[in-house]
Amino acid sequence: MKRLFLILLVCLATIGVEAEAQRKNGIAISEEIDAEARRATRAMPLRDRVAQLMMPVVKMFDMDSARIQIDEYIGRQHVGGILFYKGECAEQIELYNRASAIANHPIMVAIDGEWGLNMRLRRTPRFPVNMALGAVQNLDLIRAYGEEMGRQCRRMGINVNFAPSVDVNSNPLNPVIGRRAYGDDKLKVAERAIAYSSGLEAAGVLSCAKHFPGHGDTSQDSHKTLPKVGRKRADVFDIDLYPFRRYIEAGLGSVMVAHLNVPALDSVTGLSTSLSPLIVNGLLRGEMGFGGLVFTDALDMKGVAKFDDVCVKALLAGNDVLVMPVNVAKSIDSVMAALADGRIDEDCINRHCQRVMAYKLAQKLDKKPISVANILGDLNSEYCDSLISQLAEQSVTLVSDRLGRAGKVAAKRSTLVALGDDENLRYMSLGDTLVTTREFYRYIDKNFGKVVSYNSKSAKLPKLGKHESVVVEVFSAKQRYIDALAAITARCSNVTVVFYVNPYEMLQFKQSLHLESNTVVCAYEDTYHAQRAAQWALQGKIDFRGEMPVKISLE
Repeated sequence: MKRLFLILLVCLATIGVEAEAQRKNGIAISEEIDAEARRATRAMPLRDRVAQLMMPVVKMFDMDSARIQIDEYIGRQHVGGILFYKGECAEQIELYNRASAIANHPIMVAIDGEWGLNMRLRRTPRFPVNMALGAVQNLDLIRAYGEEMGRQCRRMGINVNFAPSVDVNSNPLNPVIGRRAYGDDKLKVAERAIAYSSGLEAAGVLSCAKHFPGHGDTSQDSHKTLPKVGRKRADVFDIDLYPFRRYIEAGLGSVMVAHLNVPALDSVTGLSTSLSPLIVNGLLRGEMGFGGLVFTDALDMKGVAKFDDVCVKALLAGNDVLVMPVNVAKSIDSVMAALADGRIDEDCINRHCQRVMAYKLAQKLDKKPISVANILGDLNSEYCDSLISQLAEQSVTLVSDRLGRAGKVAAKRSTLVALGDDENLRYMSLGDTLVTTREFYRYIDKNFGKVVSYNSKSAKLPKLGKHESVVVEVFSAKQRYIDALAAITARCSNVTVVFYVNPYEMLQFKQSLHLESNTVVCAYEDTYHAQRAAQWALQGKIDFRGEMPVKISLE
């Protein structure tokens, strides 16, 4: 009884603040839009109002199957939104046009594109990961990236991007956030999140701060289990919630709630954060005054698997949009059953549906078909490539250079040794972790005197002279390459090490670096632009401008 009373008290306390908070968001909800959304909501059958709150995933691995999904979700179930997943731009546009043609209302289309469309769509621009952006000091450049991302999304018919991750990654062992975070400094995380989100929303695309109330201090993956955040309440408010507060104060548009166990915020209900009224209605909407859209993290994740009736619980908690429900028809049926037996009331459904419809109206979503003509050319523009280059160049970080060699590597007299396989890149997704084969980026400056790759197929390291100028590129933290770097630095006295990995992975090479004599550089990822920027910085063609976004000690 006490538990139910607390939940009811929290829910009642939040209703009064929602309208005022809603008007503050970047994609503004005017009184006229709100009234129109109310009329549209009341005109819908109740089941359609429930369906407007569902956002299933459409996977493009098989187009015949994807078309069937579109017909089911949009044509028969009348869902309000879809999340496209993995494929070609032309395929997604075909499916979008098919969905729009049969939809009763414009569709909210989302992408989980933390480092650009390339995270989900092949042959599209690949922007730097957040950890690299955490090293970039030019916030105007990050805002420009947000604007360009917004332009690309609108060209594809996408109106919501599930980005940025505003988690403060304070746990080096975090298996799921890591390089997806801007860093471990709450102030810098907030600054970059606001810059990016402001650019995205200026282009008419809804940003989404995630993973509320903060996934940065975990050592478990919510795709696989329900992680526990053991911080004290004061620390959660001071660190994890800080970027979300700043995001809300900036008037930005949506928040995604994670599947976490945070006893400091809810020791009463026993529910995950995504299903807890104390955390969504109470903390996010009530205490923090957020009136924008609230999305759940994917509901097919293991973090919520042990809870029953998750869709009903998620709506009662205060979420507006239910992302990736396991079975759409059954999920709608479960909410309808809860309406019938009084566990949820119609006013609750109306509030959520009205908010969804208001954002569709505010973004001026329509059902017009999208042209596929020149789509790749429109996305892969010269400006976009220049922007990616600038971000990469400003992220390259000089970690250690006690002998002052950085910027003075004479390429034609240096030997370049690459340590790493042409491996798959793990893409973090909503709902699962998918391993996808993609082109291994390898940029080699033509002026290097000798280039050697040492990988799983190489039998031995090359012979190197003691005073030979050697540049070692590290692409992997496997033990084979840790041992290889140790052998090189033990033999040679003039070594520059460039890491194209998560900064935390550099710690595994700590015993091999010999900071008193070797130069250490971090470029954060193994993209073409990152490799070119690092080599240019070593040769003095550009300056080192990046700053390490996380606290690590290589001493």
